Amino acid sequence: MWVKFTALSSILSHLLLSISLVEAFIRCYDTGNFTINSTYGKNRDLILASLPSNVSAKGGFFTANVGQNAYKVYALGMCRGDSSRDDCYKCVNSTIHDLIANCPNQKEALSWEGQPCHVHYADRLFYGTLEELGIPEAGYNTGDIKSNLTEFDTVWESLMDTVVRNASNGSSTLKYATGETDFTVFQKIYALMQCTPNLSHEDCDSCLRQSVSNYESCCHGKQGGYVTRPNCFFRWDLYPFYSTTTPSPSPSPDIKGINLTYQSFRCYNDSGSFTTSSTYGKNLDHILDSLPHKVSENGGFFEAIGGQDSNKAYALGMCRGDLIKDGCYSCVSSSVNDLRVKCPHWKEAVSLAVLRPCIVHYANRPFFGNLEVEPTDAAHNNESIKSDVLTNFEMAWEGLVVSMMRTASNGSSKFMYATEEAKFTESKTIYALMQCTPDLSQENCWICLKRATETHNDCCRAKQGGFVQKPNCYFLWDLHPFYALGPDTTAALSPAHTFTKGKYG
Repeated sequence: MWVKFTALSSILSHLLLSISLVEAFIRCYDTGNFTINSTYGKNRDLILASLPSNVSAKGGFFTANVGQNAYKVYALGMCRGDSSRDDCYKCVNSTIHDLIANCPNQKEALSWEGQPCHVHYADRLFYGTLEELGIPEAGYNTGDIKSNLTEFDTVWESLMDTVVRNASNGSSTLKYATGETDFTVFQKIYALMQCTPNLSHEDCDSCLRQSVSNYESCCHGKQGGYVTRPNCFFRWDLYPFYSTTTPSPSPSPDIKGINLTYQSFRCYNDSGSFTTSSTYGKNLDHILDSLPHKVSENGGFFEAIGGQDSNKAYALGMCRGDLIKDGCYSCVSSSVNDLRVKCPHWKEAVSLAVLRPCIVHYANRPFFGNLEVEPTDAAHNNESIKSDVLTNFEMAWEGLVVSMMRTASNGSSKFMYATEEAKFTESKTIYALMQCTPDLSQENCWICLKRATETHNDCCRAKQGGFVQKPNCYFLWDLHPFYALGPDTTAALSPAHTFTKGKYG
């Protein structure tokens, strides 16, 4: 039998019995209410309805927001690292139904559905922030450790330390770890830990270590237990309760046909930092909140400034030339969210057009219209052009690149974009795309793209696809179509590729 409690500071007055750990933990916060048919209510229902498919398709973790100003809703979904894609979908879907049933008009709520998945929504931005909203949820097995408790503690503490370190050292898409160790010849200890992957290494480590400490304070000497917090989860037992063979769901590509193991952003670490509540932080939030609408309503490009003097924030948004209005809005909105999570305190950051077909760049300095050729991000496909067609490829490549540079740089003050194809065998075609921010002069657009192609030649020549992005322009190509090929044609879905980060990244 398991004992479940919600107040670690007053255990005896909050004991609840449960027969297993599959019971859902749901918390409805008293931070405000809404009416079901209100704008906020409709936005909440809309974003939650989209969550199961997005979480399961994006590798088991997804964040999103919808709405404006006081009606904006933020949501996060995460599946346990050993979940299959199908189980992930089912868990998130079930959790959402439980949340709506149990918290019908609360503006913030979260759930761990028996721990295989986590859903959290709110009327505030909470991604990537270590939170202590209320008291953690915890439970323990009523059975006691029968062996030498001192020896058991030594083995248990060593395992917990290892699993904490492994989980917190995870990536920006998965911070999850399991571990097991022998206590006796016949007895093992099993442990599982996971953080929302938008936490920093330090915050994940802190969250998990606090959970372990909470467990030791409340439940020392028991035969298993768990602690759940808004950002992390910890469970251990004397029997295996997680899968050691089922892989976590693999992420789907954001650009059709390209499966990239590549980060989607760059934080300028030398730009200085700010606090969220500072004047600069508020100015930046103000212009970023309006950027998706402004970019999509102004032909796919918009520049904004907010604030005065040292607190002035500059932001630019640009959508790829083949993106429709709704797709542009969605892309810029997602990129803004990513930058807020990945670069929460840096005064300058940029999203990369390789993972999403748009760019967002903000800074505490004027950069509009200035040619900047560094820093550079680059990646390439692992596969090379076959040697028997390499000469034909390079001839087609050189002509294609020069033609595209000319077309893109001859664009207007609103649109500097080009795509082109070139066959190098009967069955093989090069597909390429170039774009400059249209605040550049024609000459500077040409220079930017020329430098980008030179970078590609240095790092990624003769590969079967690649990309280079500089602050003012980017260049992307593949052997499969990945952009709209005509005014009424959507890009074909090409086989999944893996890109490798270039030496300039």
